[in-house]
Amino acid sequence: MNEIQRKVIESYDAWTKSWEKKDPRDNLVYMISKMKVDYILLNSIDINNKVILNIGCSFPMDEIYFARRIKKWIAVDLSSKIVKGASKIIRENLPHDLVRKVEFQLANANCLPFLEGSFDVVISFSTLDHIPEEQNRIKAVKEMSRVTKTGGHVVITVPNKLNILYYLYSQKKQKCTKTAYFYEHCFTPREIRRIGLLAGLQPIKFASTLSLPEINLVVFPRAWEIFSKIILFFLLPLNYFGRRMGYLFVKK
Repeated sequence: MNEIQRKVIESYDAWTKSWEKKDPRDNLVYMISKMKVDYILLNSIDINNKVILNIGCSFPMDEIYFARRIKKWIAVDLSSKIVKGASKIIRENLPHDLVRKVEFQLANANCLPFLEGSFDVVISFSTLDHIPEEQNRIKAVKEMSRVTKTGGHVVITVPNKLNILYYLYSQKKQKCTKTAYFYEHCFTPREIRRIGLLAGLQPIKFASTLSLPEINLVVFPRAWEIFSKIILFFLLPLNYFGRRMGYLFVKK
């Protein structure tokens, strides 16, 4: 573990101390971001009674949100304090029958302690961006692909470098060492797509915080439907400039 990675873990360890006083679910902007990217992508596939691996658990809001639907959910993290804190929150927020479906483990994303094809779905929500070196980010995605079943899915979400304002803000905070996570790598959509392809994953859906809502235009008059589709077509490129973005991949 290098110095930057150690600092990242220390930053997350410090963040756990605020959980009891400041629940991240109360941050409306953050939750809208997750709904528009993380949950839109994950809900695009059938996760009912599926076995899911979460890379980088942090505050376990995803586990709480999806626990009633899945068969088994394993979340891994490098920080023992994160694992301990997340386990405590799960016990406090879920009934016993759902708590049994969720498990937390210490593990490194670059060397996952699971057999090939162990999971139906593997997710990484805003975790890959806190891995310092490019080769380690690529290795982590390859590990995610390895433990995913053939025909299974991988969801990766990260901050978007094409959102220039956020990218400059992130760079400034890191130089001043004032960012909450010490290190953050902003990706372009093409970069995260390329890393997925290198790992043997096929991208099938993209989403960002600027993604347009899915509207059933069939219920509108024909003329309005055609007009709306034209407008949506010209607005579609904005999708690639959202502050957070990600891909849903399938393992061929």
